[in-house]
Amino acid sequence: MQSNFGSQRGFTLFTALVGFILIVLSLLLVQSMISTQRSTSDIITDISEQEEMQAIADLSRADALQVFNFGIRYTIEDFSTRDSTPKDGVPDNEYLMFSGSSGWGALEAAFVKDRFGVGEGAQSNQFATIAAKHLISLLERADDARGFDIELLHPNEAEMQNILKSTFNSQSGSDEFFQVIACAEQGSGIEHYRKCNGSFYITMDMSRERVNDSDYEKFPRVKVINQQSGRVLLEPILPRGKFRIFVPVRLFKALAGARSVGFSAGRGIYDDSTFNEGIKTMNVADAKNALEAKLNTLTGPLKEESDGFVLDRFDIVGVVQTGTPNDPADPERIVSYKVRLIFQEKNDKYRVSTQEDAFYAISLNNSLH
Repeated sequence: MQSNFGSQRGFTLFTALVGFILIVLSLLLVQSMISTQRSTSDIITDISEQEEMQAIADLSRADALQVFNFGIRYTIEDFSTRDSTPKDGVPDNEYLMFSGSSGWGALEAAFVKDRFGVGEGAQSNQFATIAAKHLISLLERADDARGFDIELLHPNEAEMQNILKSTFNSQSGSDEFFQVIACAEQGSGIEHYRKCNGSFYITMDMSRERVNDSDYEKFPRVKVINQQSGRVLLEPILPRGKFRIFVPVRLFKALAGARSVGFSAGRGIYDDSTFNEGIKTMNVADAKNALEAKLNTLTGPLKEESDGFVLDRFDIVGVVQTGTPNDPADPERIVSYKVRLIFQEKNDKYRVSTQEDAFYAISLNNSLH
């Protein structure tokens, strides 16, 4: 009887021990699960916080680029069409074309060098200066997001200008910086003008092929601070990649039209040597009459609207004569003349601002020396 009681007691003790071990194991398992869940939750929170901060940095940079994009488009249109001193229907900033502008590629390169300061021999890089100044200014004034502070670190404008200048110049060598839309280099005359769209793209290439890591790290940095956790995220002012700015201004269509007047298979005011030799001996009045008759013929097709773009008028604004009247030793002769073509944009699709009429002035200067 005692033996059975002892066996039963031993079994009960063993069962209790096993139960205790199972309870301990269960507690350890639960603790491990709680710890794992907490760790997973922390990781998810960290990832979520990182993604939110990255999104805020990306949105801040995107907003600045968008404002800069519009500013560039507006500035180019305003500079090309502004009519204020005096307000006479003639843009203040006309584009000058000379007899050496027969090649379309050379004309395009000269425009980029003159207006953007990009290309071989450019004295200053206006576009790099504007880009650095405006982007830094915009991000220094960026609004904070709810729960996050946004700052700009190391806003070294001069250093950013130098990096951008070098980058844009390297792009210009391979025609990546500036592309005119649907206006191929080949061809000339009125057909080239009609097929030419004339708006253009400006490309800012921040890829590693153009900007190495060492220079990229020198850019000002957007700093995002989580007000609650104190976590900090730093991102360069410009993200990696290529950014294309579409400029709807059809200034190059005006240039294509002016080129068809200057160079027209030996009949233009630049390439018609017989005509130019003939007016050298005329007086000013006769020279103007001869020019007007020739221009009426050359500009006739330009006065027909091409997708809302049309030649509004032309002016003969300068005929220069030298010599002394009735002096055979120093005869009077025409030595140069200037013709101004005024084009009008009527298609709002190619306008940035539609508040006033948009006119573009292209002047053709011809020296008869």
